[in-house]
Amino acid sequence: MNESKPTLKILLSAYACEPNRGSEPGVGWEWATRMAKHHEVHVLTRSNNRQMIEAELGRDWRPGSPRFIYLDLPAWVLKLKRCGICTVFIYYLLWQMLARWHARRLVKAVDLIHHVTFNSFRFPGMWWFCKKPVVLGPLGGSSLAASQFRRCFGNRWWLERLRTFSLMFWKANLWTLLSFYSSDCILTVDDDLTKRFRDIGLNSREMLETALPFELEADPAEIPADSKRDFLLVGNLEPWKAWQITFEAFAQAQRQGMQGARLKVVGTGRQTAAAMARAETLGIAGSVDFLGKQPRDVVWQLMARARGLVFSSVRDTSGNVVIEAMGLCCPVICFKHQGVEIITDDSCAFRIPPADWDISVSGFATAMLALSADNRLVGSMGSAGRARIMNAFIWNKKIEAMLEIYQRVTGHAEV
Repeated sequence: MNESKPTLKILLSAYACEPNRGSEPGVGWEWATRMAKHHEVHVLTRSNNRQMIEAELGRDWRPGSPRFIYLDLPAWVLKLKRCGICTVFIYYLLWQMLARWHARRLVKAVDLIHHVTFNSFRFPGMWWFCKKPVVLGPLGGSSLAASQFRRCFGNRWWLERLRTFSLMFWKANLWTLLSFYSSDCILTVDDDLTKRFRDIGLNSREMLETALPFELEADPAEIPADSKRDFLLVGNLEPWKAWQITFEAFAQAQRQGMQGARLKVVGTGRQTAAAMARAETLGIAGSVDFLGKQPRDVVWQLMARARGLVFSSVRDTSGNVVIEAMGLCCPVICFKHQGVEIITDDSCAFRIPPADWDISVSGFATAMLALSADNRLVGSMGSAGRARIMNAFIWNKKIEAMLEIYQRVTGHAEV
């Protein structure tokens, strides 16, 4: 007869952690709340997440909920961050120092430390010399924007090149190396990082950092393909999202005969005004709807009714919106690279090989034309995407894998 596995005390470092959010905050929230169903979880996070967390869970802790510890740097540091003098990453590094200092007593009482967010492999916390097992990741942040996509960045290209150089010389970062060599398990989101770690004599295990939100696991309502007319672009209008490719491809598809389709843009960012101006220049302003930032349930409704999600990002660790769209039976148009290449396959997505600008734009335009002309294709690709996500990218499977890792690194694995 098998004995039940012991309950562990876990210290989770989740700088970004908010309910009902995508991207990093959603990832932190999912790890915290789902792991708390199996172990006693203490979460280090920022004070500005507190209001949303307490609104979701209530102010009083109850069994089965994680215990949150809210930390923030002095107000003057936050003021420097808001005015741009202190960058997000500098603020994050300072916050990690605060987290380590604040948790020094708690560390003695836990069985394991798990660093979750931010998931950049260059800044994996400072959990060395804790005398407790440490799990890092899943870590990402190694993706690069190819030089043929320079025009997306405009006069900020030099910042992108600076980031590229920092990734090239990551081995010179003693903080990072000390974190890696002091850990008991490193999880990576893609093969690129696996190779990087192998080069310095470290083993890692691949695991995507995100999965389908629990709310989307139930079978979605069936929506006829012939009622899906619009293409959807979801994400902040930032340089690396390469919204210009989506706009130019949409304009090209219209010139080549695509009729009736609209492009709905969900999100805001520093390039919102530039995107609106570009739509005017391309002659598609009358067919593009700028919806701004929308609640998650509204975004999901748009995905469920979209002809296709266009994900033209030239640098992204994974792509939460791609997982959500596929879970809602929405075909995807994307580049065949980085994390989105792992999430998708050819049965559910048009995956455009990265190439010169004009070739890439034509690839996206061709995909839009194909989807706009074939209802059966929209239906079959949507169903294939849903099946792929439910088979490989749901949180229960991810949590099961992590539970096994916890048991192994703490010495409680079944023999």
